[in-house]
Amino acid sequence: MCKFLQHTYTKVAPHRGKKRIWLQGLRLAEAGFEKGASYRIDYDMEQGFIELILDDSGDRRVSGKKNGEGFQPIIDICNADVVDVTQGEERVRVDFAKGYIRVSIHHQVSKQRERELRFARNLNTGELTEGTLCAGIGVATAAVHQGLSEQGITSTVSWIVDRERRYLQVACDNNSALDGDTVLFEATLEELEPELLSPVDVMQVSLPCTLHSKSGKAKVKRSVAEAHDDATSVFGFLRVIEAVNPGVIISENIVDARHSATFVLIKGMLELLGYRIHEFVLDSEQAGSFEQRTRYWFIAVSSGLPQVDASQIPAFKRKYLTLGQLLEPVAIDDSSWSDNTYLKTKAEQDELAGKNFKRHLVNDDSTYVKCMGRFYWKKRSTESMLVREDGQERLLSPVEHCRVKDIPESFIQGVSSTTAHEGLGQSILYGQGRGIGQLVARDVCLPLLLKKPTPKDVTDMYIMVNESARQLTFL
Repeated sequence: MCKFLQHTYTKVAPHRGKKRIWLQGLRLAEAGFEKGASYRIDYDMEQGFIELILDDSGDRRVSGKKNGEGFQPIIDICNADVVDVTQGEERVRVDFAKGYIRVSIHHQVSKQRERELRFARNLNTGELTEGTLCAGIGVATAAVHQGLSEQGITSTVSWIVDRERRYLQVACDNNSALDGDTVLFEATLEELEPELLSPVDVMQVSLPCTLHSKSGKAKVKRSVAEAHDDATSVFGFLRVIEAVNPGVIISENIVDARHSATFVLIKGMLELLGYRIHEFVLDSEQAGSFEQRTRYWFIAVSSGLPQVDASQIPAFKRKYLTLGQLLEPVAIDDSSWSDNTYLKTKAEQDELAGKNFKRHLVNDDSTYVKCMGRFYWKKRSTESMLVREDGQERLLSPVEHCRVKDIPESFIQGVSSTTAHEGLGQSILYGQGRGIGQLVARDVCLPLLLKKPTPKDVTDMYIMVNESARQLTFL
């Protein structure tokens, strides 16, 4: 077994109508490829290698460039076979050992082609797979899954990840997108071992949003999102992407996250890995929901797949025009009704102090409610609360919370009020996820259904998968 002396990641550059791989200096001489040394070139089309082997009877010679008192060795491979072996790709890896140099397709290019071939194969065999990070109770998982299905795309959810056992339990018990084969991971993204996750074709993620919100920053007295304890989740997220290699990545967060350092870096890294980013902001008008909730989304699609048209996201009609149409019957003497004296007094004090914390009281005739967050059950000052003519007030019930977001009520069956509000409060508007699912199905999946993988595609995928896993050893 021989030790490699150098690994070079370089490009196949055009030169006089051909493709060229240019190697110069560094450890060429130590590998035995000194100026004037003879070598031969073997082109292994099946394995996707170009191999340079020192051989006294070889038909090639190492050239050189004057460097002080000596020469810097140069190897110039420039012919049509380069294109055939590298399959037209521009990036390659070159491995140097004593008497031997191997050129192979760049691992990032291999992984890109691998995920695209897998996506097309699974799509055409009805085996498209999904996975979700930071799933919560899985509302986004179910919504995107439904959107795909509504366009005729069959898929299964391979795994979901969340750090809260309570939320995973709700998803396990009530989420129709999951089945008995869906693997649950109770873990933070930082501690999750990516190798435990199976590759998926469509991956969703909702990174912690508290660190990006103005109120979240103020609460922990930090001016930048990246100083928050949850900021390190981005590293786990990127490790997972490398491991599961999805063809499509769907991300949702609050609008303030869009231009944060975290998301700028995420998008930059995804572009380096061969994805194209499509960004947009969705609201209640697109979702057809009663609750006002604006969210920032991006879809990263592997660059060799058909791309989405973010200007044509499906929209949905509202089910409810007034709040009264969605309210449950609640008795006038039910314990959920309250004077809420504390909140009324606080509102008066906030107004006198010039604070911009105004209560949002709604009634049967109201046409919208404000964003209802994770801690809605705490009766916070600025979130919508139902008021009746005698001044008594109550929170919306968990069922009503489902209805304002258009989330299926089956999600909270048998779930405590607190957990239900928390799970729903940090979920998306259901129509947003449905629209995203339909968009991916329409623009990415349906065009590929007419283009089945060829036998050569399958062979190429086998080669690339094995090359990406190959150990850097030489016998």
